[in-house]
Amino acid sequence: MTKISFEEKPTPEQIKLYEDGMKHFLQYQKAEIKVVLNELPIIIKTYWNQEHTNTDYHWIEHFLVKTSEIEFEIDNPYREGIDNETLSKEHIWSDAYYIQDQIYKKLKKDPRLERGNSDLYWKLWDLREDQ
Repeated sequence: MTKISFEEKPTPEQIKLYEDGMKHFLQYQKAEIKVVLNELPIIIKTYWNQEHTNTDYHWIEHFLVKTSEIEFEIDNPYREGIDNETLSKEHIWSDAYYIQDQIYKKLKKDPRLERGNSDLYWKLWDLREDQ
């Protein structure tokens, strides 16, 4: 049986929930995320031993990331689409973690990989624990 992912284009309500969730998790970076969708999805079909196993509809073209220090477009290799199943706090937090890392890389900032320090990088984990 073929598995189908993200067949439906995300609704404006789903996009808003996602962007609001990202804004919450990235509040200490003062980051805002805008989801830019493709007009039509990129369809990827997967085959295993010549049998069609998956069809994925990739709706997300890129994310626009904006902070007070930097603005850039980024692809998220872990996020193909947005639907009700992937609007959980856990999914959104994982995306926020990835994007926060990209912000730090682009700014050439090192949060010193010690959780106890005062860098705002670590506030993301506090927000995760508040769930």
